[in-house]
Amino acid sequence: QEKITLAPIVGFTSGSSLQDMNATIGLVEYNIGGTGTQLGGQFSYSQRGPNVELWLAQHALEPGRWAKELKGAYASNGIRFSDSSTSWTRNRLGGELEIKGPYGYGSPLRYEIVLRTYHESVHDETDASKPSDGYYVGLIPEITWDQYHWHDLVPKGYRITLEVKPGFFFGANQQRHEIELQYLHALPLGATTVLMVNQVFEAVNNSGNPNHSLLIGSIRGVRGLSDNLYRTRAQGYANVELRHAIPIAARWALQGVLFTDVGGFQSFSPHGTVRDWETAVSAGTGIRVV
Repeated sequence: QEKITLAPIVGFTSGSSLQDMNATIGLVEYNIGGTGTQLGGQFSYSQRGPNVELWLAQHALEPGRWAKELKGAYASNGIRFSDSSTSWTRNRLGGELEIKGPYGYGSPLRYEIVLRTYHESVHDETDASKPSDGYYVGLIPEITWDQYHWHDLVPKGYRITLEVKPGFFFGANQQRHEIELQYLHALPLGATTVLMVNQVFEAVNNSGNPNHSLLIGSIRGVRGLSDNLYRTRAQGYANVELRHAIPIAARWALQGVLFTDVGGFQSFSPHGTVRDWETAVSAGTGIRVV
């Protein structure tokens, strides 16, 4: 008997202020027509604004097939800066076509390519330094070497992902290129204990438009760092967690966590000038219910 495959999407992450929280609600059907195809939609409040996503995606577990995904998205995000009262709202409306390549069951190599386009406009600016509106078209090849074995309490192995994102912004005649390298490693230390390391380095080229930038903060980067404030040209960070779980019932556990985060970044001024490198470090502890 087929299980129910319509599932809710619920997420919440606190930020450094109430305005900077992340909250998500949505629905996804995982098995349209018995084929494993997903149809989903979600609404979220993220980066100080409302965001909507809709997608239709084939499952990627058939090794001899090019799996395809279509996505449409609207995002309204607040742009602000650490040493200026200048701010504006950046709106983007666009879509993606993602194609995941065939693979061998015995091979850790995965690859995909994404065609992305969107219209970008700026509203509610507080001074005359408004960036230009326009259309973006970009191509995103991604390659992954996946030796990571997922487990809810004690994963193991590593995964390396490289994304190269060439693109062009018509209207302002700007090149918009980006690169991201991520390394994830899980080292089991016992039956319910694991050391997790997540390292990310990413950078953009930029011709003076802070709308083409990266974002580092507490939600993604260094926990405790102010969110939606540091729009950057380049950034790197590492998250290290020591996790130990205590079973409390069948399929339930309390997981204690000790963590430290280290990051470095070059942020933008409202006019697109790159500032000197800054660093941030945090440490803390917490409890997860798994």
